[in-house]
Amino acid sequence: MINVSELIKDSYNILRKEKLIWIIAFVIGLVSLIPDLLPAQNLLIRDKNIEFFLLNLLVIFVSLYLVVMMFTVISMAIQRKLKNKSMILKQTNHFFWRYLGLSVLIGIAVMVLMMITALILTLLMIMIISVSGAGSLTINDYSSILVYWLVIFPVVVIPMFLLLYLKFSLAIPIMFLDDRKAIDSLKDSYSKSKGHVVDILLIGMILLIIAVVGLVPVMGVELLILKGYQPNIVITVLSSVFSVVILPVFMAFAQIFYFNGCLAIKKIK
Repeated sequence: MINVSELIKDSYNILRKEKLIWIIAFVIGLVSLIPDLLPAQNLLIRDKNIEFFLLNLLVIFVSLYLVVMMFTVISMAIQRKLKNKSMILKQTNHFFWRYLGLSVLIGIAVMVLMMITALILTLLMIMIISVSGAGSLTINDYSSILVYWLVIFPVVVIPMFLLLYLKFSLAIPIMFLDDRKAIDSLKDSYSKSKGHVVDILLIGMILLIIAVVGLVPVMGVELLILKGYQPNIVITVLSSVFSVVILPVFMAFAQIFYFNGCLAIKKIK
């Protein structure tokens, strides 16, 4: 069983010592704001403008690169290898395409899982209705299939997503900490996650709490604005400062805790 208090303490010490981690998180936040900060001559056609589309692609690419850089710095800090900061850029380039490949593999796995589940559930429902009705499907039958699909699909898919999380949640830290390729990271995650369901769920719950605590102030102001409430200048300034300065610290701490937790699980015999 992992020691949560020790993990939190170690993660805080790394964040306090290595300011570069939350500086990178801060830059990631700023980069993501670039499309919204640029003036647009016509907001109605802004999203259809090819230049704006290319700018968004560039922002996504740069953000991904910075995420990989943050993961690289975190793994080097945990392994006490950050003294040689000249290696950061080289290691980031080394892991970038591996991380991209891992993300694509996980995305494909999720899509395939959803498609197979949807197909099986739909065919099963059609067979049940066809057998019971002994005839062609009516509008009511199709309505029943839709209701069945909307109700049963989440009930079946959510546990499957949970299983994917439990089996492959260690893949990213393993890739960076052990210098593994994408497929090898997934294989190692699958094998090392056995017997550690409680630990992995505990790490996930703490990460969720950190994310909620970090996002609630920002999302609260956004919801008020959507409902027509115009916050005063003080609330607006505090919200902006929180989202630009404080939120990146929360996110950086969450990633350090994530890597630390996965490393602790790996060390458990």
